[in-house]
Amino acid sequence: MTLYRCVTDFRADQIDQILDRAARVKSGEAPLAITQRTIVGLAFLEPSLRTRTGFAAAAIRLGATPIEVLGLRASAVSMPESVEDTIRTLSGYADVIVARVDQPLVVPDGVKVPVLNGGDGGPAAEHPSQALIDLFALSQLPVPISQQTIAICGDLRMRAARSLLRLLAGRRPNRLVLITDPKLREGFDCPSELTELIDYRSLDEISDVDALYVVGIPHGAIHEEERTRLRVTVAQLDTLPSHARVYSPLPLIDEMDRTTSRHPRVRAFDQSDDGLYVRLAILEMLLDLHPTPWSQRGTASPDQTTD
Repeated sequence: MTLYRCVTDFRADQIDQILDRAARVKSGEAPLAITQRTIVGLAFLEPSLRTRTGFAAAAIRLGATPIEVLGLRASAVSMPESVEDTIRTLSGYADVIVARVDQPLVVPDGVKVPVLNGGDGGPAAEHPSQALIDLFALSQLPVPISQQTIAICGDLRMRAARSLLRLLAGRRPNRLVLITDPKLREGFDCPSELTELIDYRSLDEISDVDALYVVGIPHGAIHEEERTRLRVTVAQLDTLPSHARVYSPLPLIDEMDRTTSRHPRVRAFDQSDDGLYVRLAILEMLLDLHPTPWSQRGTASPDQTTD
């Protein structure tokens, strides 16, 4: 079993492979055709729109069949089945699993298929597939990531932001601008590789930014006055360079004024659309890593004989 719980569980060459493959599929190259009956297990025990439907669509476009578990088994006379037992059960039927849970993702003994964290919970929560989608979006800009000034606005402790920062620690931009509130920095741990690149600024200081990444702020985390200072406006977007783009892991609740939705620099939904290509590339990689197809599990190898 191979568990990809954190973005650091992906090797640098695997990340390169995913980004390159996503770019080629986006440009028109066909996904790999799966010849065997492959099943992608989706254990989404926490609500999801983009990640769940995105991986289901990617599986179908590859020729695989997605099967979904959308809640823990429970009844009026029994306690809910554990997350670990749910994932172990699904692993017996699938060739790869994408799991979203509301606690730190732990894979139990007996799981023999690759498992990808589709977003977990806890103080070290991560969302590696979203971070790869974000990195792919950044790679589409006319300025190489190594020369970009990237701004992240919102609650830096959110799992999407945490995973993206860990990815950027290995692919350092030119500058990293953090736009947040002191209350939202409590417990925030930025990778040490990025420390020397950081500027703390306001949304009125983004005229040199190549990419603005807007993450959510949980309700109640800060007061409305503080929240308003972190809400992106059209006037602020107009100060960005013409080539700059604004991204978000979505959903956008009130992190941006509704009047910004048609701004030419806002590409959050294009980024979401391109997530399909990244998820296709991730599934291709995970299925290639799978040592034994489901149809061959428990059977003798070709050079073995039985009575």
